[in-house]
Amino acid sequence: MPADATAYGWREAGFSVSAFGSVRSGLDERWPRLVPFFEGMYLSFESTMPPPVERAFPPAHLRRLRELKRRYDPTGLFRDNFFIDPAG
Repeated sequence: MPADATAYGWREAGFSVSAFGSVRSGLDERWPRLVPFFEGMYLSFESTMPPPVERAFPPAHLRRLRELKRRYDPTGLFRDNFFIDPAG
């Protein structure tokens, strides 16, 4: 499937990294140091609020999604889980 055929953009990734921890484990403090080494993310795994949609979608994908939001959901009715701002 062509990379630009769907909204999800990181299909060529060879692996996915996820981590589980607690406040005591210090994971929340350590995770941001790893983020610069990653490309992309899967929003359902992200625990920060609000989720950073700019990391979740490649730029061309996000532009297309924002255009669809402007056209079909300009008021943001469908904003649960993560919100794609039509204005950018």
